[in-house]
Amino acid sequence: MSGNQITKLGDLIMDMKDNTIMLFVNDKEGNEKRPDYSGKALWNGEEISVSIWKNVSKAGNNYLSGQLQPPYNGSGKSSSSAGVSDDVPF
Repeated sequence: MSGNQITKLGDLIMDMKDNTIMLFVNDKEGNEKRPDYSGKALWNGEEISVSIWKNVSKAGNNYLSGQLQPPYNGSGKSSSSAGVSDDVPF
């Protein structure tokens, strides 16, 4: 596993290549609205959070649907909105 690093807590840090997605199976822990899979994507050098749900169409076909968001930074706001002002400069 060249290029991978281990954190102080023993978690594996995986290097991502540009324009790729890395997903992990979620434990729903009693919350059925929680995504079945979550992870991140690296698109043109920018990290994006990915959430994926398993679904069944009205016709009975299985499919996946998903959501892409800026990464969560812990403050309740996405990291891309940090430092952005809604003030109009004119």
